[in-house]
Amino acid sequence: MRHLDVRWRGKGPGGPPRRLEVEWSPERGKGFDSPSLRQSKRGKDPVATGGDWMSVIASAGPASAPKKSRTYADRWKYPELLTPGYLVVPSIFLLHYSRLKPHGLTNGEVLLVLHLMDHKWDQAAPYPSYGTLARRMGVSTKMVRRYAQTLEQKGCLQRVGRTGNTNLFDLGPLFSKLLEVVHTGDPTSESKPTSKTLTEDDIPF
Repeated sequence: MRHLDVRWRGKGPGGPPRRLEVEWSPERGKGFDSPSLRQSKRGKDPVATGGDWMSVIASAGPASAPKKSRTYADRWKYPELLTPGYLVVPSIFLLHYSRLKPHGLTNGEVLLVLHLMDHKWDQAAPYPSYGTLARRMGVSTKMVRRYAQTLEQKGCLQRVGRTGNTNLFDLGPLFSKLLEVVHTGDPTSESKPTSKTLTEDDIPF
């Protein structure tokens, strides 16, 4: 229960008011705060100087709690974790990757997308090697190639071969699918969630 205690301190009935004390707390012992009350606590009486104590009481409120930090470093507890960098992932991707039209993405395909995005530093397509991706993901290069191939088949990736250099991995098709989700809503009714997890035994090459 909340308590609001208002009491005058002055010369008694009929005497000029000297001070009004206001206490409000969800629990006894916790004070209330407002600019007008702070003035009262300094010994100045707004009523005696033409003020309105009703506005003082109305403006009184709990002392504001310190604002919680929303920085990435505080969310992950240790700032050192962000020293190598961090990846921003739209929630729309996490919410709908398994229900994209016409086929949702597997966990392995999603992990590949995240590693590709970690190599995407601007609007240009990323170009990590299959070996780098395999080491990061803890799988074989054959498995990474398979994930890339199935992403292409699902219309979420376009690989661009370059002679004597690593492939470009264009994720533009995936971004377009996600934008369609934003504009049309939840794709659940027409999607085909993928529950099977690929293993190396499923790879024909």
